[in-house]
Amino acid sequence: MKINATLIFVLLLMILSSLFTEASIKGWIFLYEFELDLFKSLFMPKSKFVIALLAIFIITSHLVVCLLPFLTNNRNFKRLLIIAPMVFVGSFSIVSGLIFLLLIPFIFFWLIALLVNRNNSLT
Repeated sequence: MKINATLIFVLLLMILSSLFTEASIKGWIFLYEFELDLFKSLFMPKSKFVIALLAIFIITSHLVVCLLPFLTNNRNFKRLLIIAPMVFVGSFSIVSGLIFLLLIPFIFFWLIALLVNRNNSLT
């Protein structure tokens, strides 16, 4: 299988936008800082089950999103390209609805990656 440089470039932009999008909430905060705070809350003794489950979904799906450029030749790549970002955005949106606004660049690059992947499979 050939390596598609455009798809890998868009996937890298998608990863960067999932890590380094920031907002001014009590000072500047990046998305990865919010994710690390969720990860720390897993080990709190009074952590709620639903928040812990969503944190696990966020961390696992973000890990899969970060691995997508290396999985382009995998037979499950198309499924992972659809499911992992969907779980990532959905879980973040459930945890905090305002975070959805920070994920707009990520969603934009995800849709471009889906289009590039579809165009590659057609040719």
